[in-house]
Order: sequence, then C-alpha cells, then structure tokens
Amino acid sequence: LNASADLNQTISFALLLSRESRSACCCSPLTATAKAVFTLENHDPTGSSLRHSVSLRTLPMAWVPDYAPTPVASNPLPEPSKPDLEKLKDEARIAYQQPTDHIRNKIRRKERVEILQRKKKRYQRAERDKNKKLREKLGDEAPPTKVPHTLENTRIKGETTVQPNDQEVLADEACDSLGQCFSSGDLPKTMITTSPNPPKRLREFITELLTVFPYSSYHSRRRGFSVQEICQSAIKHGFTDVLIFHADKKLINGVLHCHLPYGPTASYKLSKLVLAKDILGHGKPTRHTPELILNNFNTRLAHDVGRMFAALFPKQPNFGGRRVVTLHNQRDFLFFRHHRYIFESAEKARLQECGPRFVLKMRYLQPGPFDPINGEFDFYYKPNELGQGKRD
Repeated sequence: LNASADLNQTISFALLLSRESRSACCCSPLTATAKAVFTLENHDPTGSSLRHSVSLRTLPMAWVPDYAPTPVASNPLPEPSKPDLEKLKDEARIAYQQPTDHIRNKIRRKERVEILQRKKKRYQRAERDKNKKLREKLGDEAPPTKVPHTLENTRIKGETTVQPNDQEVLADEACDSLGQCFSSGDLPKTMITTSPNPPKRLREFITELLTVFPYSSYHSRRRGFSVQEICQSAIKHGFTDVLIFHADKKLINGVLHCHLPYGPTASYKLSKLVLAKDILGHGKPTRHTPELILNNFNTRLAHDVGRMFAALFPKQPNFGGRRVVTLHNQRDFLFFRHHRYIFESAEKARLQECGPRFVLKMRYLQPGPFDPINGEFDFYYKPNELGQGKRD
C-alpha cells in the first residue's frame, strides 16, 4: 500500500486479511483478534522511498457485517492397512545386508542399528502371526513348528556325556560318598550359616532359604571359627550338609556346600539374586516337602553336582503342597527357581513363583571333605583352559 492510498481502502483491506486469518485458525468470532502488518511507502520530493511499518489491530469479527465462518470439513483418518509380508521381508533382507561399521559417529551408528532391528522384528512378528493363523486353520494337519538353533541344541556332546541308565555310572555312584545317602531312608538335616556379621539382605535371604530346604536350621557364625571346625561341629550334632553363604561389602557373592561327613565339597559363585519380596505376585510357600527337578545334568560332573543338591531334599516329596524346586543347567550356569503350581481347571494349570531366584557358577569341586590346601579337585574353574568355541 502506498501512503497516498485512501484510508478507507486501507482499513477495508486490513479487515479482509483479519477475516481470512481468523477463518484459517478456526477461532471464535467474538474473541479472536489478529494483527495485520502493512508497509507504507512514502515518496518524498527528493525521490527516495521511505518504508514505514504500521501495525493495525483489527476489530472483533462480530463487527464485520459480511463475515461468514468457513465450515471445517471433518475428514476421518484412513484405516491403517495390514502390513505386506513380502514388503516386510524385503525390508528385513535389506536390513540384514546393510552394515553399519562404516558409520564412524557412535550416536548415528546406534540410531541406524535400532532402525534396522525394528525392521527385522516387524517382519518376524508379522510372520509369527501368519503362521499362528495358519496353524489354527489347519489344526492337526498343520506343519510342525521350527526349532530355533541355540548353543544348547547345537552343542557337540563330548566323552563325558552320560547316557540314561548307564550301568557303569550307576555302579560308580552306588559306591561313592553320596551312595549311602540315597540308599538309606534317612532324612536330610541341613545347617545354614553365613560369614561373620552378615548384612541385612543376607539374613533375609537365609530366612527364605529355610522355607525351601526341608529340615534345615540357621546357626550364626562367630569370628574365629574356620570351615573345618564348623563341619566337625555339624557332624557331632547329626547334620548331613552344611551351606555357608558369603557376603563381601554387603553383596552376596558365594556359597560353600559341604556334604558330611566324607564329602564331596563344592564352591559356587552366587549372582543375580532376587528375593521373594521383589518378585511381583509371588506366592507364600507351605511346609510341604517340595519336588526337585534337575534339568540338563548330562555329564559326569553335572551328575555329581545334581546328586549333591538332591541330598538336600527328602526322597519322597509331598505332592499335596504343589511345590517344585527347579535347577536348570545351561552353559555351566545353574539357575535356581522355586514355584507353586495352581490348578485352575481339570485341564489347565499355571505356575506361581515363590522365590528366591539366583544363579550359581561352580568354582571348584572336591571329592572329599573341605581341604583347599592338600585336598584333591575334580574340577577347578580356570577361564583360560576352558574351550573357547561356542559348541565346546
């Protein structure tokens, strides 16, 4: 607009711009206001052009006689289309073939890896849904599900692998120090103790273990008592096993298991401890004798370890309590779980974890009583001497 333009034309043009701006913003006609900025050119006699910025605040829209708000069309959002399996498969194939080593920026490389992983998972999820619907449709004629390749099912079995009902192994186990424990009908009696001055978390852990192992009792350990003295005292009082839990800087990191009176003795590293109070929806165990499940103890060394844990439980469990203790051996790690199974109907049951849960890693195994200086070792953990292959 020039400075020589008529004032009425300027105001009319301002009202027109205000009306268009408020119609676009969908504001209320009685309360909305808009600001219109105009540039006025003033030509002086010398021929120079002076530019002035004028801000005009328009009147309320109700004062404009020819105002008519423009109705906004409500366009519904389009329905999301189902993922194309072939397209997702191509994206996943391209994602597998795209390396990220050439990206030198760590943040950019991490973002790129996350994008590729999302593409892979999206394709895998769509393929699982497709196979699930196909199995439900075919019923008994559905093809068998694919078994994933893991380190456990692709592991090459060595010479120490024990076949079921091996007569030589059964004869050796009947003559060892644990044979009398299984041949007689005597009940186990376990002493549980700790290192001197146990922290609060260790005391809570011991309280939960007393509900796991039947016929077990806790005895506080004073300073000055060695492990040999504890074992001798336990033999005099008729205990069959001793469990000594260790804590360093308030962190529970190990347990020593001594079978009395002639061994064997095993030391474990304890990690990933979760108490029952930290498990969501945990159950409260009863005093019934639990069942014991030893899974994947297939070698000679694993047989000895499994029999040591089996000596902590009576031979006849009480099935009315519906309690089960599981020890799962995988890649030389022992996973401990304590559950209670609940029958929801005649054909359906579910598990309720009672706790605690933890992971054990064996440090050494002695065939006799505890003697770390002069005793023999059936196994001693040395990382540099173990097999480095994934299937060893």
